[in-house]
Amino acid sequence: MWKGFIKIGVTAILLMTVSMSNAHTFHVSVAQMKYNAQNRTLEIAIKLFTDDLEDALTTSFGNQGWHLATPRQLPAADKYVRNYLKPRFAIKQNNRTLSWNWIGAEYNMDAVWCYIEMYDFDHEADLEWKNIIFFEIFNDQKNIGHFDILDHDFSAYTTRKKRKQIIGYNK
Repeated sequence: MWKGFIKIGVTAILLMTVSMSNAHTFHVSVAQMKYNAQNRTLEIAIKLFTDDLEDALTTSFGNQGWHLATPRQLPAADKYVRNYLKPRFAIKQNNRTLSWNWIGAEYNMDAVWCYIEMYDFDHEADLEWKNIIFFEIFNDQKNIGHFDILDHDFSAYTTRKKRKQIIGYNK
């Protein structure tokens, strides 16, 4: 149990340290995933650096004048962020990709928190986690995932060389 808290704490310290500077020298995203037993859903919060997200949106959709986290933010920003994440963030169980619903996003100057919910999550089945966010723009991108599935807390990560993780947490 303490390992999970330590991993989350180290990740938070790293992100705070990096967010204190205008430019960061490494590229990371963090996804926190918690199983909701009552609804059989996986509730997900993904933290992305705002400047990295703007770069990725521009690469994918052209320069739309994003101005994320400012009064001039593009009104349709949520739609573009959702469309950017959809093919890049997925969980597969029992040979099928889980569907997910966009809940929304919180835009801050340093980071954007994106909230999604995945349906019909089977807490007893292994999972395949794909997270290729920002791989098209950064060679050194690392995406960290912290999972909280009932009594199981664990972490995984993806890189350009390791785009998916097979997780058999219940064995």
